[in-house]
Amino acid sequence: MVLCFHFVRMYKDAARLKIYKETGKFPMVTRSIGLPSFEEVLMEDARFPSTKQELISSQGWKLFDLNRDKRIHVREYLEMLPERTYQNINDVVATLSSILR
Repeated sequence: MVLCFHFVRMYKDAARLKIYKETGKFPMVTRSIGLPSFEEVLMEDARFPSTKQELISSQGWKLFDLNRDKRIHVREYLEMLPERTYQNINDVVATLSSILR
């Protein structure tokens, strides 16, 4: 089997796949877990102001570390947000933090 990866993000994915093949366990995507991991992923390239749907379209495919052993799509958290325009990452995270309590 041959896999080809392009761009910087894909090089990271290739490195994660290599670790998985060697250990049988995927490494974490970020340096944190839960909401801080979600925030770390959005900080890469999310643009603001953005509506909920714009964030889902541009960021929803990404993964973050729910805990040390489980990764989920950013979309799963973004779908919890109320429909409105978010001014920045802090706005998104604060809204989610109040929902997740």
